[in-house]
Amino acid sequence: MKSYFLEHISSVAAAESALRIELPGQEHPWLLRAADGDVIACFNVAPNLDDEPNLNIQADISDRHFNEDALVVDLLQRLSASIGGNVTNDA
Repeated sequence: MKSYFLEHISSVAAAESALRIELPGQEHPWLLRAADGDVIACFNVAPNLDDEPNLNIQADISDRHFNEDALVVDLLQRLSASIGGNVTNDA
């Protein structure tokens, strides 16, 4: 599994609202699906790992779709344009 993050967002409500718009039909986690319905990545709102007071959206890419980073990063960038934050990865 590989993870990307939209770090330093300030509101759970704003993050969840933006995720509802981008990934309608499910919550906790929000799922990015391939055309065949297979899950590419799961998105969750969580506290930052470094104990800062900010929140992040974590996107975990499934092993089956390990090389489909561009779809996940594109979605995180759209979320960033809407609610702010910086896109990072777990590398």
